[in-house]
Amino acid sequence: MSGDISITAAQQDFWRGWLEPGERLLWAGRPRRGLRLWHVEPAEALRILAYLATAALIVFFGRDVADPDFRPIVIVAAGAAVLTAIATPVLRARRLMNSRYAVTDRRAIVLSGWAYPGDMFDLLHDATAPRELPERWGTTVFVGRRALGVPRSWQKWTGWTANGDHWRENVIFYRLDPAENPRELLESLRKGGDVPLVLRVLTMPGILG
Repeated sequence: MSGDISITAAQQDFWRGWLEPGERLLWAGRPRRGLRLWHVEPAEALRILAYLATAALIVFFGRDVADPDFRPIVIVAAGAAVLTAIATPVLRARRLMNSRYAVTDRRAIVLSGWAYPGDMFDLLHDATAPRELPERWGTTVFVGRRALGVPRSWQKWTGWTANGDHWRENVIFYRLDPAENPRELLESLRKGGDVPLVLRVLTMPGILG
């Protein structure tokens, strides 16, 4: 991890209610870069263009419809496509603003939600496969892939099976400040490495125990 390792009192207070007894918070972060509506990734831009193109095609082919009863359907369908194009960056920005990330001595955690960070999913370190993903804004770290509906202790064996992509969920830390990149810490913990001494001083022993 580059930069100074530090956990603020506010981060400790926030995560205290989410951690298990005796669990130590080693790193906490949130999206810091590319939070504006116009900070669009290429894949998202293509989706927005596809929605707008769909709306244009609906209007183009529906404008000469002779049946007047069909015209409201054309208007509604085209309007829905336009609204979806508008909502795509809005929802992405809202979700980033409400995302929180943590690395403990046991697992990696993501909190997210459209209105507030209330949805939690986690991944034990032996089931992770940390790597950086290409992003135009900040640093995005792919932590691993979590199998939905599977006990936490089984994640190591099910997270990377060849089939079942539809019931797996990517655990990703999006758009971090590059100085807060936890990839090296995640890799060390995945390999079973001990918690670095500098982190022992800055974590929360005994607070939750």
